[in-house]
Amino acid sequence: MDRKDLMTDTFVDDRPLITLDQYKSPSTPATDTALGLFARFKPFFGKDDDAPMMACVRLQETSSDVLSEFVGPPDCATPRTELAADLSKWMGLQHPASRMRLIVIPPCNDNDVIASWASDQGHQILTPPNRRALIDDGLNSIGELPSKGLIVIPKLERWFIRHESGLVVVRELLGRLKQSQVRVVVGCNRSAWSYLSRMAGAAMILPTPVTFRPFDAERLEEWFEELATNESTDPVSFRLSGSGETILSSKDDSTADDYFSRLAAHSLGIPWVAWHLWRRSIRTKQTGNSKVAQSKSRSKADLQNEQKTLWVAALQDYILPNRHEQDARLILQALLIHGSLSHEELSLVLPLMSSHHVLAGLVGAGFVEDTTAGLRCAAAAYPSIHAGLLAAGFPTDELK
Repeated sequence: MDRKDLMTDTFVDDRPLITLDQYKSPSTPATDTALGLFARFKPFFGKDDDAPMMACVRLQETSSDVLSEFVGPPDCATPRTELAADLSKWMGLQHPASRMRLIVIPPCNDNDVIASWASDQGHQILTPPNRRALIDDGLNSIGELPSKGLIVIPKLERWFIRHESGLVVVRELLGRLKQSQVRVVVGCNRSAWSYLSRMAGAAMILPTPVTFRPFDAERLEEWFEELATNESTDPVSFRLSGSGETILSSKDDSTADDYFSRLAAHSLGIPWVAWHLWRRSIRTKQTGNSKVAQSKSRSKADLQNEQKTLWVAALQDYILPNRHEQDARLILQALLIHGSLSHEELSLVLPLMSSHHVLAGLVGAGFVEDTTAGLRCAAAAYPSIHAGLLAAGFPTDELK
């Protein structure tokens, strides 16, 4: 099934992007704050030797076929539309405040919206060197910068590695961009920007960063309504597993508002994190009089027999493996800063750590994904990772 642009222009206002310091994560509902604050933070990096690897059962209850049919991957049309609107306005200015534009991207996004925009517009994309070349070749890995047109650097995090020799190239690149006379668009993930601001003086060269507006309860509900309507010609009912109430296309707006307020707060306003949390919570009902009910994998036919109902379980946090917590934190922080790392690159970043067994535990617990593009933090685990690093005193990105 072809993916469609499910987020429409109706989400975009006359202020498509905001400055990074204006970003405010949606607040947790007051009742949740009062009842769950201690319970939410206590499990992170806990010492209980009997603690499970994860806080809840994974999506084994719902087959991949059903998830692909009814909760398929959404397109990031809204961020692309907002980005295009912002850059179009900026490029239309004859004398902008800065000839450089810095877009800070929320973490754990595998849709390269800036590169997609640049390709669609025919702009020059500056290709980063291999991270090993950053160390071995040094300044020779940069090459000549274009002297005309628009330069686009979609992922500034690809231009450095946290290594004793790993910041030389990015510092030189920033210096050349400052001396250049052409316009420049730079993208950078939020954790990398926080790191480069401290360690490479990036904030003194690049302009005030802008970012996407947070997805609050209203934006999430509108988006998920679109997903439920357009993902399949054979729609399903989404019902809360605790109460049985319908949360999409429901007349009980208060129920939906309450759920999406929790989801918006839990996801820190990041749409792709919210979608992964939503997908992770989908369950199919098992009945006691069917052989298929004894299986944790449900087919589309089984779903139809259950009146096309998908059950939405309560949002749950991930729990880190209860040994080698400090090593786990270091791995997670490194992956957030770099966006993704190969196994070799991770060894360069953490040379004194024998991380194979810890990394395997993080992958098994769902914190880290080991993909063809490299190791990266799982989007659904990001809220737990962020809260855990913050509680442990680690420098974190600029989420408020």
